[in-house]
Amino acid sequence: MRGKESISFTFPDIQEFWGRLVRRNVLSSALSLMICLATIATRFGLEDGPYLAIFLAYCGIQLALSLAYWTRQNKLIPRIVQRFAVEFMLRTGIPTLPGDVDVLRTKQTVFARDEDGEPHLWTVRRRRDVFTIAPA
Repeated sequence: MRGKESISFTFPDIQEFWGRLVRRNVLSSALSLMICLATIATRFGLEDGPYLAIFLAYCGIQLALSLAYWTRQNKLIPRIVQRFAVEFMLRTGIPTLPGDVDVLRTKQTVFARDEDGEPHLWTVRRRRDVFTIAPA
């Protein structure tokens, strides 16, 4: 790739990462809404028993979901970085990608050398589950 054109691509690992992020946010919002409704119901005359039970259930579910999300995310991020390096190599022709690149950031610039040693500067953008790379 020698011109100023850009290439967009996605792959299953980043789609899974994005899907998990969306599901986690929706579940967290639903659980927060549940605790708000329980608080409002308590203000209107319900006794503290249901409120306390709902609050404890909320805390337990939030903790379990956070731990599950965190462990799955820690396993998924190295796969995403490795798969991005392969896709980057296939689409640009540059065989190596620096190991310290955080491909999950929204926008960044990557410096890489091709097999002839010629330096290239690339702009990498991620919007949701689609990566776009272009020469800088």
